[in-house]
Amino acid sequence: MATIKVTYDRDGKPTYTVDGKVVSKREFDRVVPSKPIAVPGKAHLPDAWPMISEAMGVQPDQIAEAAEHARAGGVPTDFTPDGRAIIRDRGHRRELMKLYRYHDNHGGYSDG
Repeated sequence: MATIKVTYDRDGKPTYTVDGKVVSKREFDRVVPSKPIAVPGKAHLPDAWPMISEAMGVQPDQIAEAAEHARAGGVPTDFTPDGRAIIRDRGHRRELMKLYRYHDNHGGYSDG
């Protein structure tokens, strides 16, 4: 039986691996005829850090103020030029959500 793996980069682009060798999507589908359950862009993948968050983002002219607020709150955070928050990992996300008083209804254990 072949050892298979599909990994996704931070932009949701898949890499297909069969028996430790990177293969094309066509070759992967030949070995594994069923399609993956996860749909990129529909759910966050556990190893896809850093995450870019629009919900915790700000207007571009508020980036400096938001970065200072996050730093002062003990959760240093970077922002993209268009104001989206760059979340480094689950712990950073949890702490930033606490700071902003956000709650994730679809979060798991230890999520805010």
